[in-house]
Amino acid sequence: MLRTWSLTHDASIHEQGTVSEPDVTAVGLDTGGARHWIRSIEAAAIAGVAFAVLSLVGVGLLTEFTELVGTDADSVEWLQDRSNRAGQVTALYLIAISSIAFIWFVAVIRRRIGDQEDRFFGTVFLGSGIAFVSLWLAAGAAITAPAFALTYFENATVDRASVSYAAGLGSAYLWVVLPRIAAVFTIATATLIRHTEALPKWLAVVSYVIGISMLVIPVFARPIGFVFPIWVLVVSLTILIVRRTQR
Repeated sequence: MLRTWSLTHDASIHEQGTVSEPDVTAVGLDTGGARHWIRSIEAAAIAGVAFAVLSLVGVGLLTEFTELVGTDADSVEWLQDRSNRAGQVTALYLIAISSIAFIWFVAVIRRRIGDQEDRFFGTVFLGSGIAFVSLWLAAGAAITAPAFALTYFENATVDRASVSYAAGLGSAYLWVVLPRIAAVFTIATATLIRHTEALPKWLAVVSYVIGISMLVIPVFARPIGFVFPIWVLVVSLTILIVRRTQR
C-alpha cells in the first residue's frame, strides 16, 4: 500500500509536528486558503506540468537555431529576420518562467517529504534541482544572446564567429551538462520514491532507467534534451492521478 505523506492534506504534516500552518478558518479563505493551496501537492503537480510544457517548447525553439548554425546556412542572415529573432527571445522568456515553475515543483515536493526523507538523497535532490535551474537559464541565455542583442540593442552587430560561439557555449550546457545534472535529479527522486513509497514503484523503476540513460547516452543524441521535461510531466500527472484516487 502506498504511503500518502506527500499526497494528503497538510493535516498529516501537523500530526508529525514538522510544519506549522495557520488556521484557514481563522485567517479566511482569501489568504489562508490561497496559502494552503500554493503549498499543496496539486500545486506542485501543476507547476511540474507547466515546467514540462514550457521547457519542451523552449528546447524546440533553441534547437531550431543550434541546428541551423551546424549547417552551411547563413545563421547571421537568419537572425536578421525579425520573426526568427522573436522566436529566440520568446524561448528565453519561456525558459525563465519554466525555471520558476520547476523551483516551485521542487520546493513543494521537498516540503512534503519532511522528516521522512533520506537526508543524503534529499540533499542531492535539492542541490541537483538548483544546479539544473542555473544551467538551464545559462544555456538559454547563451544561445539566444545574438538574437537578444540584435532585438534590444540599436547598434548591435553579430558575425558568424560570435553566433557560432554563442551557439556552441549554449549547446555545451544544453546537450552535455544539463542532461547529466538532470540524471542526478531523476535518480535522487527515484530513490526518494522507493524509500517513502509515496508513488507507484513502477515510477521509481522508470526514473532509474531514464536517469542512467541520460548519464550514458552520447552528447550528440540531441533528443535527450526533451527527455527530462517529459519525465517531469509523467511524474506530475502521476501525482495528480494518485491524489485523485486517494480522495
